[in-house]
Amino acid sequence: MELREDEVAYKNGSVRVALELPRTFDRYVFIERKRIFVTELGRMIAADFAQLMDHCEIHRAEANSFLTSWCALQDWRATRAVVFLDPYGMTVEWRTIKALARTKGVDLWILLPVGVGINRVLVRGGLPTPVWGKRLTRLFGTADWAQTFYEPVGQHDMFTGDAAQVEKVADFNAISAFFIKRLQTLFPYVADKPRHLMNSKKNPLFALHFASHNKTGLKIANHILTH
Repeated sequence: MELREDEVAYKNGSVRVALELPRTFDRYVFIERKRIFVTELGRMIAADFAQLMDHCEIHRAEANSFLTSWCALQDWRATRAVVFLDPYGMTVEWRTIKALARTKGVDLWILLPVGVGINRVLVRGGLPTPVWGKRLTRLFGTADWAQTFYEPVGQHDMFTGDAAQVEKVADFNAISAFFIKRLQTLFPYVADKPRHLMNSKKNPLFALHFASHNKTGLKIANHILTH
């Protein structure tokens, strides 16, 4: 699923924004799967943020596998981290979010692709194809999305065994609300009002969500999300 121009615009600046923060981090870890983007990222950091080169790591890897291993290798008794997931489509898996939550030391920001991914595959007159259905289950960590995003139309025919048809009832807000409930099963502090990032037609592309084990972090996140 290709991203459109206005969708890419939200994503391209995330590394630069992180590196331009006036209060720097001790360490920056960037994960990118495509070789060409890894090369471009390295060039950009060297050209524009040379003073931070020694603090930056760039890994060419599949993010779900990398982050799961990375979480297991850190000493979370002495480490805290801010993790920002800005996936291409619905590539984030629930196992990754679960691994991040288990650390109890990660403040998690995630761009949920409500418009650029999820809503596009939630067809109106029936459930998504099995391929997209499995992808949604991997993202949410449960198949309960089907019961939340769809309602039956008609009744089950007890003689023929034909199942009732279903119709999509979820909108962008319902998708975000479902994701919030899922995050709340892993994190004690979850922002209940995500920030929707719009395209030029005022349709949501992403929903920016926050989750943490840090109550103070939630207070700061709510300020960010509402301003």
